Amino acid sequence: MIKAGRLRDLVQIEADAASADSPADWQPIKAGKCYADIKATAGGERVRGQQIEAGVTTLVTLRYRGDVTSRMSIVPSREPSRRLNIVKAVDPDGRREELMCQCQEVV
Repeated sequence: MIKAGRLRDLVQIEADAASADSPADWQPIKAGKCYADIKATAGGERVRGQQIEAGVTTLVTLRYRGDVTSRMSIVPSREPSRRLNIVKAVDPDGRREELMCQCQEVV
């Protein structure tokens, strides 16, 4: 059971709506706004080509939803320019009460 007040960040869940005919484009899914708990868990840098790329691993906890997949991303309403790409979405105890999404953010 998720305690009241723990989910305090309003987020938008978006799906990749890219097709063969159009360029990559992210679109909000139906009923995609919900409250979540966002916590940064790790950070690091790596060299890509001749540039340094910083990345942050974030854990996003929200009420269980069966329609969230790793092809989606989470955008906090307070920071709409920030995109958290979902790497893995897991129901930790199998009770369908909460969903934990491990996300990657490229800074």
